[in-house]
Amino acid sequence: MANLNFNTLSVDSIGKIPGSTSFLVAQANGYDSYRNRYYTISNQGLVAIDASTGTPVVTASQYGSNFKHLSYNPTTDLLFATKYNGTDEEFFQISPVTFQIVNQGVMNLGTPYFVVGFYGTDAFANEGIFQTSQSTQSIKTVNMATGQVTRTITKPAYLANILLATHDPLSDYYYAVGFRNIKSYLIQINKNTNSVDTVGVIPGATSVGLAGSAIDPVNRKFIYISNLGITVVSLDNPAITNVIPYPAGVSNVKGFQTNYFSAPIPRPQGSFIRSQFKFVESWMKDGIDVPNTNTQDFTPTESGNYSYRVRRPDGSTSVSSQIAFTVTSNQPTVSGSNVFFFQDRTQDKLILQIPATESSEVQIFNSNGACVTSFASNNREVNIQTLPAGVYQMVLNQGNRQLKGRFIR
Repeated sequence: MANLNFNTLSVDSIGKIPGSTSFLVAQANGYDSYRNRYYTISNQGLVAIDASTGTPVVTASQYGSNFKHLSYNPTTDLLFATKYNGTDEEFFQISPVTFQIVNQGVMNLGTPYFVVGFYGTDAFANEGIFQTSQSTQSIKTVNMATGQVTRTITKPAYLANILLATHDPLSDYYYAVGFRNIKSYLIQINKNTNSVDTVGVIPGATSVGLAGSAIDPVNRKFIYISNLGITVVSLDNPAITNVIPYPAGVSNVKGFQTNYFSAPIPRPQGSFIRSQFKFVESWMKDGIDVPNTNTQDFTPTESGNYSYRVRRPDGSTSVSSQIAFTVTSNQPTVSGSNVFFFQDRTQDKLILQIPATESSEVQIFNSNGACVTSFASNNREVNIQTLPAGVYQMVLNQGNRQLKGRFIR
């Protein structure tokens, strides 16, 4: 295992993975910035490595080399892995604490086209991006909790292929490498418009020897392995490209992730805001801690500039950038003290506890803030057997009154 130093353009060895041999980890790797761990799939299985020492801390041998993709999601605090069973692409959500599978299923994306290694994830949206073998509309994003396709994007005809997608959490774009004739291009994929745009030519790069990709959002760099070596490309101007040569004794680099501990900016979710880390020590208003706010979701009661702080198990902290949030007079009133439903775990259902004369709209949101179902409150019992395992929020709207409550499925 090695560190890639982008300041000195060098590769520094920090440790070995005992017993591991050469293996395909171009996409089967992920970085856990909360625990400072690097995860990879090797001949030994799923290996968790201390990123500061290069020492393996956990080896889960049940996840063999047939798992071809792996990533870590700090928003859900889960690992996401896939494997092809000969017919379908299966997905697995794995706890980084117990290394047990907490959710699994089949991705509904048709025939995958994984030989080119097109794969990336958007942690906040809890989605992965894949290329399928379809000749048109071949780029698809998939919800990592359900396996359902959330977006279909058409690959431009002028590009022969698009490879090595990775997500930039600051701009909310995917970036990838595209090919036309003998040239390589930096590609930007806009999720809002479902469009693919060419940023520019990557000088000297070809389609030979491709492996791995990562984003450095702080310095706005796209990093991947090309025929040139470890190739570092400016997201704003691909003509500005640096190459990190392999050190003596290293034949190739297979997979990597950017190693930084930075709390991304919070995201507005209507009447509340959400951190991009599952574990929040405190929310802050105008730089001052708001008491008793160690939750991923936070509902401000006053207008101001809000940020959050994350503390690692090793004691180090990171504070996100601020987001301006305005509380207006016509926003619904949140009243968490009113209990309006109960959960019947024996029959896997929710029972509403509001007067039958009151008509309301009820919505259920998953941990990513997506509405998974909605119904009128005259339906007093709600079956939740079909919901995937996870934490949910139920919101009841009655005019300008709003009630919220959480439950675990």
